[in-house]
Amino acid sequence: MNRKRIFSSVLFFGLFSNLPQAHAGLILSEVMYDPVSADDSYEWVELFNNSASTIDLSNYSLGWGGSDYTYGTMQLSGSITSGSYFVVGGPLSGVTNGSPLFDLALDFNPGLQNGGTQSDGVALFDMTSDLITAVTVPIDAVIYDLDGNLAGLMGSDGLPALPMVGDAASGYSIERLNLAGDWDIQSAPTAGYGPLMYEQVATVPIPSTLLLFVPGLMSLLGVQKFSRRQPS
Repeated sequence: MNRKRIFSSVLFFGLFSNLPQAHAGLILSEVMYDPVSADDSYEWVELFNNSASTIDLSNYSLGWGGSDYTYGTMQLSGSITSGSYFVVGGPLSGVTNGSPLFDLALDFNPGLQNGGTQSDGVALFDMTSDLITAVTVPIDAVIYDLDGNLAGLMGSDGLPALPMVGDAASGYSIERLNLAGDWDIQSAPTAGYGPLMYEQVATVPIPSTLLLFVPGLMSLLGVQKFSRRQPS
């Protein structure tokens, strides 16, 4: 293999290795932590199944807090099909919390913390709730209120994470906008549906601009297409 081909191969794979990586499997997708008026029995968390198969939730749990994720924990149950949302919380539903339909009706007790004086967070764990400790690493987490996460709540890499989104006003939710992990505050909560269902499940789409760019780059470098040799 000549040097041009070696260089172009390294460049080609380097470009694709630096593409944003989508989160595969079960992820957090929306949180209503501060309903209008009373929070008790109106808070909820939405999950999304970004995998190609149904997920049994009996080995998953939620944790939340401000110093770590053991302020409150919740054992999950039921199942979630591929490319679907799952809403847990309540059990009360009304205009104050976006009128969600619950797949698992459970009260967050103690309630989700509301941010304000310092960052708070909600985390997802691939274990039962009785096993969660202050140092357990979550598989996904969202940290809200942009005060810098002074308490050092962990992300899925086990390290203190920067807050993903600001502090939502009462009646607003925080929602994951895409599989790359961007979050935003939503004035109109969307429990049970949202933008993730329109992305390709468990894959990272290749941008069309990159598909146009790579062949031209390879041609510029003088790399020929591989073809099957014909017998002489």
